[in-house]
Amino acid sequence: MLSLIPMNNCLVGRKFFKKLGGFSSSFLLQRYFWWEFCLRAARKILINQVDIPALECRWSWYNYPFRYFSPLNGDLAARLLNQTLEVRSIQDSCSVTFDGMSSLLSNLHEETAKRLERYLQLTCENTSLYDKYIKEINVPKNFNINSEYLNQIYRKAKTMFPRPLRITIIGGLNEPAHNQLCFFNYFEIVKDWGILTWRTILDTACNSADLINSDLVIFSRVKSDNGCRLMDFCNQQKIPTIYMIDDNWFWVGKEWPDYSNIFAPGLPFFENFLYCLKRADLVLTYNPLLAEDIKPYAKRICRLDTNIKLSLFPRNTRRNDGVTRAGYVGSYRQDNIAFEALAEVMRKREKVFLFVMSNRLPESFSSLPKSRVEFHPYVFNYEEYAKIVCEKSVDILVAPLGYTRFERSKCPNKYLEITAAGAVGVYSDVEPYLSCVRDGYNGLIVKNNIESWSSAILKLVDDCDFRRQLLENAEKDIRERFTTERMLLPFLKMLKDALGGSC
Repeated sequence: MLSLIPMNNCLVGRKFFKKLGGFSSSFLLQRYFWWEFCLRAARKILINQVDIPALECRWSWYNYPFRYFSPLNGDLAARLLNQTLEVRSIQDSCSVTFDGMSSLLSNLHEETAKRLERYLQLTCENTSLYDKYIKEINVPKNFNINSEYLNQIYRKAKTMFPRPLRITIIGGLNEPAHNQLCFFNYFEIVKDWGILTWRTILDTACNSADLINSDLVIFSRVKSDNGCRLMDFCNQQKIPTIYMIDDNWFWVGKEWPDYSNIFAPGLPFFENFLYCLKRADLVLTYNPLLAEDIKPYAKRICRLDTNIKLSLFPRNTRRNDGVTRAGYVGSYRQDNIAFEALAEVMRKREKVFLFVMSNRLPESFSSLPKSRVEFHPYVFNYEEYAKIVCEKSVDILVAPLGYTRFERSKCPNKYLEITAAGAVGVYSDVEPYLSCVRDGYNGLIVKNNIESWSSAILKLVDDCDFRRQLLENAEKDIRERFTTERMLLPFLKMLKDALGGSC
């Protein structure tokens, strides 16, 4: 979300430029069209860096003397970029448009919206832009919620937030997937409701001026020195704050040696985490064990169930090739027992193929035939991650989890994602899975030994009808309890409570 890529130091292929639709011609993004283009490009490809001396920039679009210029400041531009703007065909890119204007105005504070609209009218008066502006801004907005359930939430939301909120989320480089699950899934549903706008800023690059107009600041897993200074600023300015934490950093350093020199009392990351946790107006978390550990430090705690945005998981037609695809998707695990069981199953069943997406391929799979093993490095872009897992059409995925308090404090995201991808899960007999998976109904729960894991995986490999029934039950459970739409109202209530109240 940061505007970090200088236009004067970039090369963009003509074919890709045209495929992407060229630059936005929106009057609102006049000074920010390159920023918007980079965001669109980054969602499609990996932007590579060539290690050569940078060229000196002699001027910038941010201060270029346009004859008729948009008064949109950086904060409003960042919020507008989160909306889905139409990018017109490359042939029309020189024609100024007012794409996104109506939607943006409906999401701004009334006085800000009137000031922006008045300024644009004055700027466009007696020019050919004026007629275009009046014509496009007054087109009736095609706003339709095709769900009575969401219509009810919409009406409640308009009562809860009569004045649109300006939400700012700050966090580190590794937080995009967490932010997608915890915040953006919801924001993308309500982006046209006129109740909020949002932007994200890297916590180490953010300064107090970036927060001054915010109605609510969310600290997403922040543990930097600068994050502490920003928390102090919010407290001084009486800007409400939420601290979101979905991992148990109280215990990870005690139970996982790899983190003992990162998360321990007296170390910077841990102390900064505690500093922000204590000073936030509300702490948002998802697991009851983690909530217990947070309780002595937090002013107020709100615990929500996690959610899944099913539209991010496009289902593919299953391949009818007689092969069963099993595997694992997730971060590196200390315990290899589930992986040893998977390897054993592959040795017993020649028609079982393996798919793994992780930091590295576990040693347990090193001796398996390479023709039956597919490894994909872990993808941090959540939308791309979901797309890849669905494309692989995996039938069975294992979700091993240990018995440490750190691991038992996790969210049941694997259950939601495995089901959304069209697979059936085999889960460790530990929280958080015990609270949402019924053994033999919507998944299989196993003891942590090779025999239990192997037996469960083989049962799913050999019995397609049983596997299909488990998947149907899991899909029904998720639709009823865990979709973003189902969790939207509790999430909006949490935002309201953060502004003042109890959760």
